[in-house]
Amino acid sequence: MKYYIEFFTLSLFFGASLSLPAATITIETTCQPAQQAAFTTNNGCSVPMVPPTPGHVGGGAVTATGSASFTLAPTAADWSTLQVYAMTLAYPLDASTRDQPALFYTTQASSQVTFSTVLTTTGPVRPGYVRIEAYDSGSHAAGVDGNSGSLTFGSMVTGNNGTAYHTFSITLGESFNLQYVATAFAYGTFTDGPGYAATDYHAQFRFFEADDTTPVAVSESPEPSTFVFLGFDLLGFGWWGKRSALSS
Repeated sequence: MKYYIEFFTLSLFFGASLSLPAATITIETTCQPAQQAAFTTNNGCSVPMVPPTPGHVGGGAVTATGSASFTLAPTAADWSTLQVYAMTLAYPLDASTRDQPALFYTTQASSQVTFSTVLTTTGPVRPGYVRIEAYDSGSHAAGVDGNSGSLTFGSMVTGNNGTAYHTFSITLGESFNLQYVATAFAYGTFTDGPGYAATDYHAQFRFFEADDTTPVAVSESPEPSTFVFLGFDLLGFGWWGKRSALSS
């Protein structure tokens, strides 16, 4: 009974590492309310409206948020999907009488969301294609606001371009990076009013052989640390088996 407990403990200690995800999502948001210092978080930020005071009508709310999700195709015939979203909103501190410099009323918000993973396709190294269907509904309200997006697919880099359908040459059978960076920033000013900006990117992609017809399966490559822990796994199980043999 004792050895079964030891085996189970080793399985938990060494085996848990085998499920390490390859994808990483980084979200950095910054909010700067009127008359206050900027602060940065990795899970969104929001500051509510300033209540009215004598001589002022309030305002000054700021919000910044972001998210990302990725679904790997379960079969070669299916599409893998990626969605990345960054949004900012900034209201200036309004005033019934302008008794302070314009900077006094300004608010700012920014959001940057980065999704990154390493993918690999099955089979030997060979030429092939990747087909990407994507659309970006990013927008911004005024000239001082802005949004952007950048897709890195192996050695290929593309920017925001609305709805797009692309077929690119790619080398199958080897690992490559998939990354998308979405940014948005907004300013709320006394002269321009509230600011708003967002980048909302949706994409789906599939891989094909050189005939541009036969689909190719894709998977996420494990992080290097996964292989290190797998080695620990095997060593741990070997040690347990040797100990059990000597005790029997």
